[in-house]
Amino acid sequence: MWVILGKVSLSASIVGGIVALCNRIKGDIEEKKTERFIKARAKIKCSRHELTAKVIKHYSLDEENILLYPADYCFPVPIRLDNVKLELIADDSSQEIIDFYTKRFRRFWPNKEKTYSKAVQWLEKPDPDKFYDGLSYRLIRIDQDGECLKMTFSLASYFQYFNTGEALVFTEALQVKSNSNSKYRKYFPKTLDFKKHIFTPGIQTLSIRLSKDRKSAQFYFLSRDLDKVAAAGGLLCLLPAGEFQPATRDSDEILDLSLWRNIMRESVEEFLNREINLKVDDKYDYSEFPFPELIEAKEDGKIAVWLLGYGACPLNYKLDFLTACIYSANTFDKIFGEYKAGKPNAEGTIYAKPIPFTRNEISSYLNINRTATTAVACLKLAYKHREKLGIPCVDDPETILDIKINYDRYAK
Repeated sequence: MWVILGKVSLSASIVGGIVALCNRIKGDIEEKKTERFIKARAKIKCSRHELTAKVIKHYSLDEENILLYPADYCFPVPIRLDNVKLELIADDSSQEIIDFYTKRFRRFWPNKEKTYSKAVQWLEKPDPDKFYDGLSYRLIRIDQDGECLKMTFSLASYFQYFNTGEALVFTEALQVKSNSNSKYRKYFPKTLDFKKHIFTPGIQTLSIRLSKDRKSAQFYFLSRDLDKVAAAGGLLCLLPAGEFQPATRDSDEILDLSLWRNIMRESVEEFLNREINLKVDDKYDYSEFPFPELIEAKEDGKIAVWLLGYGACPLNYKLDFLTACIYSANTFDKIFGEYKAGKPNAEGTIYAKPIPFTRNEISSYLNINRTATTAVACLKLAYKHREKLGIPCVDDPETILDIKINYDRYAK
């Protein structure tokens, strides 16, 4: 009997040892996964330009085509924003897409988290007022007829994009070799397909202040702070730039399917540093300064707003509408008189000074290593069509922005 008990005890000890060993191995694996996650996130924040360079090479892009477009993309000239019609419809195809990528990306996330956003929240604990699953619009169709455009959207959320497009960036950051690409790129091809991916668009807006004599113009940049934003930190973006979202975080009553209202809100947030953190079902008040003034100025022709085009950044498959908002000097000064160059706001710091809209100045920003790809595309389009847009430029009217963007700069 004692022999039997001894054997049972020995077996229990062996089993216990095996269990302890397995738990230790699991713990080591989880610890390494967490370390790998931290390193990849740091690489995303500090070396986004290098990651972009790899992807540009992967897609065989060049200085004339630095964004990704749908197969039927056709945008020969800018379109006035008033000629862009937006429609919201019901669509239930998003979840299938989300499930597809969740299944493939999930093994990378520490702490057994299901999604990239959950892993970031668990490990980095970003400010919930800056990083949250905000109600968004998913672009599912664009129909163009000359200089008129119709965009069709369904409801979505910001994390649906973050857990696909930004998760793809994470897999890129895991690659050790500088010239390698994530094997998951095969699911994100060069030609955009609105039916197979989640495109919750952003808006890059080139804000132009005309001089009082209307013979010259200036534009503005925002340097996005690594510690203030969860995506695109460290990049220079046009001012303003932001997500195309309803003003409310969550509501059955959608009042803001409007590119112009979105541009107004982002301009107020970024130029005037007026943070907008509405709670669930709060309604946005467009009766407060400076919204009535902005609306009236646009109606009176003192502000002209154009859609220059659209396209997706090759690194993260983030689609942006590229727009230009052109202000008379008096209108800009009256509304954004509090604006100070070099002043920090909730997302970063307004660049040190307004930048003259000239070939030499624009060229210098197309050739530095941290200007957002969509901002580069927006500037190139605005310069190309400056005469149609009514943007004065001291350059000869025949001058073109013949800039050979050397993407080798990203490796520096």
